[in-house]
Amino acid sequence: MESPKPIHRPVVAIVDDDPEILRSLGRLLRREAYELLSTDSPSQVLEWARTRILDLVIADQRMPEMSGTELLILLRERTPETRGVILSGFPDTAVIVGRSGLRLERLIAKPWENGALKATIRDLLSQTDRGGERPMGAPPRVIEIRVDCNGLEAGLVLAEIVPACRRAPAGTRACIVLDNVLLLKDSLARLLKDLARTVAWLELPIEIRDQSGCVNAFLEAMGELRRVS
Repeated sequence: MESPKPIHRPVVAIVDDDPEILRSLGRLLRREAYELLSTDSPSQVLEWARTRILDLVIADQRMPEMSGTELLILLRERTPETRGVILSGFPDTAVIVGRSGLRLERLIAKPWENGALKATIRDLLSQTDRGGERPMGAPPRVIEIRVDCNGLEAGLVLAEIVPACRRAPAGTRACIVLDNVLLLKDSLARLLKDLARTVAWLELPIEIRDQSGCVNAFLEAMGELRRVS
């Protein structure tokens, strides 16, 4: 008679430089059916990943040692099966994640809703094969949302994007294609800032594309301004 295979108990790691956030999440998640690790150091998460399976890492975006996206990019290079969630209270995080090219399962805004956060973690862990070996990381489904910006104000562009994002299933990445962005009846800066602010609260990773190259040029300029400041 064969002995039963060991059941791998999922491991969720949380990293945030705010001790109150760590305490709050610890209280919220301590009774969940997975092992919970928490730290204020991204380096500690990388050390954990060297010796054990991390099924899910929930990272604050803005930390002094490194950003959440930088941490998850390093983790994906070493353990591509680890799933990632970014926590952020800043509306421009969706654009930053999109520019990084990081495959991200979810982007969750602070303050979070307790029930929704618990459900998100359970859903992501349920998509992972935990038969005792490292799970096979599969790329998320990508949906394309194409909007013709010709003659539209920023609000009308968002009115086409937001409902499509809300209908997207869990684990989806949105590729937003802006056609005729040069003919937008509004400033590009306003559109991108409003888009980043709106999509951040939808907890959906996004990528923004346009044929003119204006969007990438604007985002690059914003990145330079942030580095200078």
